[in-house]
Amino acid sequence: MGRGARTAANMAAVRSRWWAWLDTRRLVLVVTLAAVFAMAARVPVDSDGWWHLAGGRYIVEEGAIPRADPFSHTRAGAPWIDNGWLAQVIFYLLYRLMGYAGLGLAVAVSATVALALVWPQMSGGPFVRAFILVLAATVSGPVWTVRPHLATYVLMAVLGWLLSLWRRGRRWALWCVPPLFVLWVNLHAGYTLGLALLALTVAGAILDRLRRGERAHLRHELTWWDVAWLASVGVLALLLVLVNPYGARMWRYPFYNAGQQVARQYIAEWASPDFHELVNQPFAVLLLVTLLALGLSGRPARWTELLPVVGFAYLTLQSQRTMGLFALAAVPVLSRAVASGRARRALANLWSPRRPLPLTRGRATLNAALALLIISAALLKAGVVWHAPSVEAAVQEVGFPVGAVDWMARHHPAGPLYNPYQWGGYLIWRLAPGYPVFADGRADLYGDEFLLEYLELAAARPGWEARLDAYGVRTALVTADGPLSRAMAASPAWEQGYEDGVAQIYVRGDESR
Repeated sequence: MGRGARTAANMAAVRSRWWAWLDTRRLVLVVTLAAVFAMAARVPVDSDGWWHLAGGRYIVEEGAIPRADPFSHTRAGAPWIDNGWLAQVIFYLLYRLMGYAGLGLAVAVSATVALALVWPQMSGGPFVRAFILVLAATVSGPVWTVRPHLATYVLMAVLGWLLSLWRRGRRWALWCVPPLFVLWVNLHAGYTLGLALLALTVAGAILDRLRRGERAHLRHELTWWDVAWLASVGVLALLLVLVNPYGARMWRYPFYNAGQQVARQYIAEWASPDFHELVNQPFAVLLLVTLLALGLSGRPARWTELLPVVGFAYLTLQSQRTMGLFALAAVPVLSRAVASGRARRALANLWSPRRPLPLTRGRATLNAALALLIISAALLKAGVVWHAPSVEAAVQEVGFPVGAVDWMARHHPAGPLYNPYQWGGYLIWRLAPGYPVFADGRADLYGDEFLLEYLELAAARPGWEARLDAYGVRTALVTADGPLSRAMAASPAWEQGYEDGVAQIYVRGDESR
């Protein structure tokens, strides 16, 4: 037996040992996912997350999915599509079982699973993959909140993974797509973005088939039958969207929600990214690096890769809500561009070391100890962050009216209530059903006309008292030293009942006696 044959036999024997599973490649993956988990282990506090929790509580306690608004007095009884009802139930049950730690765990696990599904779609060595995946995690961070759109983030990663399997010739993966959309439409209305990914992939597959020289760079050539089968699966997924409590109305809902102009102008997450803000810089870096890598690569990119990247880049430039979805689409393309381009030569040592150290039992033990240490550190960080006093302190630091709500719970001032839009969800969680809110984060329910009226009222524009009288408001919870608080302080019709550094409560003069 020659030296090369003996070396190969020895390596095969080592790989067959159970302790050889955690080699360098897998160690890098474990460490990277532990880092993602630690990044996502944050305080589960979000202004809209509160009413989503309250929605889950309502469904569990009432045993019914709401068809009309149960939380406000300004839109009481109005038709309402609770498009994230199933995600809300899951969040509430986790909260009831584990408290804030359950919510934080749901967010961290979801983020980790989503990016773990991106890893096998990538190309290149483990260190470069890890760097790109951490960049994707940084871009996706704003999506990691206790809200149903987290389900869209995870299911988009699942769909991307299934499509990557299909592109590699594993046609069975498409059988999983239709039931995925049945789950998706009940978790969040972002299923439309999944349909968009399918449509862009179909269009890209058609262009790949028509392009000359396709066979020169595609390992698994797509046939017209593959394209037709994917298109058929997309149509079936669209039809199965009907399997939800609201039926065909869920077909129309996402388009109505996207057409709200006031939400786009005044709600930050609906607006285009402001690249002067640090939080949006990772998206700019990922976008520009992807463009640069594609330009430098010597490999013609597939349209099935490019169209989703271009499509989600456009959506993100329109609204930063889709920033995380762009990361999921761009990262595999970026890794393949770097792996096949001129940058590969510069990163050759990171990519595939020419003389890798042989894996011995001692090195495997060291790998396991390192992995265990990093996982333990990530879990320790999560435990500290999710500790209930830490969350309660964070709620006050973020600026929710904790003291004012406590005062209302003790003194029971007369309703109806006025409250700022951004506090509505917290009030629903703390005070429903005793105090229906004036406004909250459900912009789709209130509509442009009401939200414009609310903005006029919050700014204490002339006629603010008449607007409050029209809604019968007897108690007003307002931001400390805001326009409306100053106007009420100067009005003889209102008397202050509570004040702290965050909020003030005013009651009608005749109610305070």
